[in-house]
Amino acid sequence: MISGIQNIAILTGWTGSERDVSLRSAGCVEEALTQAGYNVTVFDIPLELGRFIQVHKEFHFAFIMIHGKLWEDGKIPALMELLKVPFQWAPSECHAASLNKIWAKAIVSAAGVPVAPSSNHLFYKKSHAEILSMIEEAGWFPCVIKKPKEGSTIGVYILLNIEDFYKYAEELEFIDVPVMYEKYLDGREFTVSILHDESWNPEVLPIVEIIPPDGCFFDFENKYNGMTKEICPADIDDATQEILNSIALKSHAALMAQGYSRTDIIMTKEGAFFLELNTIPGFTDQSLFPRSGKAKWLEFIDVLERLIIIGRDRYTSLWFPG
Repeated sequence: MISGIQNIAILTGWTGSERDVSLRSAGCVEEALTQAGYNVTVFDIPLELGRFIQVHKEFHFAFIMIHGKLWEDGKIPALMELLKVPFQWAPSECHAASLNKIWAKAIVSAAGVPVAPSSNHLFYKKSHAEILSMIEEAGWFPCVIKKPKEGSTIGVYILLNIEDFYKYAEELEFIDVPVMYEKYLDGREFTVSILHDESWNPEVLPIVEIIPPDGCFFDFENKYNGMTKEICPADIDDATQEILNSIALKSHAALMAQGYSRTDIIMTKEGAFFLELNTIPGFTDQSLFPRSGKAKWLEFIDVLERLIIIGRDRYTSLWFPG
């Protein structure tokens, strides 16, 4: 156990598409911390948000285990900053920028990270013909359409042909926010996890290659149904590893991530391209970040305690400088 850290809160739940994964992540974190001797209290957000605010001073640290839109976009981290409750560190603006796929892509591109060509448009209540015309005008068919504020495999539509477009057309016309549609990139998909050491230096963990079932994509279903192969460490040469590490580190820095992050990257014949960065990656028994940690000989509790140390020390330096 870490000296001075005894009572830990876990904020989880929400009512969105990733509630189940959030609860599973929280359950795994709760089990590991409890076995290590910590006193853990779980709060189902937003239902128990008021109760947490009332008793927040009882906790030495909080883990935020809420995935997806509305709460992974910086609202809960901002609340932790206001209440001065240390949590697994990344400033609230980092969460906000990273969850918004349009913002994140613009920020990392400005930092020199390769990204797929894309456009942003509002399809809301437009006719199917108008939406199709927008996509065809960009010249990217096949293409990928992404809702801007969803988890990594939620709200993603892969259109390989006209038939795919009409399959999703009715859903697209009722998306009431601008969406990002980009050129479809065919290649090998990797995820690169970063965990800071106790001196706050970012350390790249072993890379995972994601291989969905034949003819399928790495969507939300294939992410958790056990059918996708996840090879860790990935079978890649040193040059490829260096390229992937560089993209992950540059993206991590550009989006002001701290503590930890997970960056998804695709490697094509033309090169490697940033897909997105996750500031609160899943911590279930099937999740990719813990798998990378284990490949580095880090047990799950080791990862959690490193995040506690980083969060505690970072907030001590910010709130009580000198």
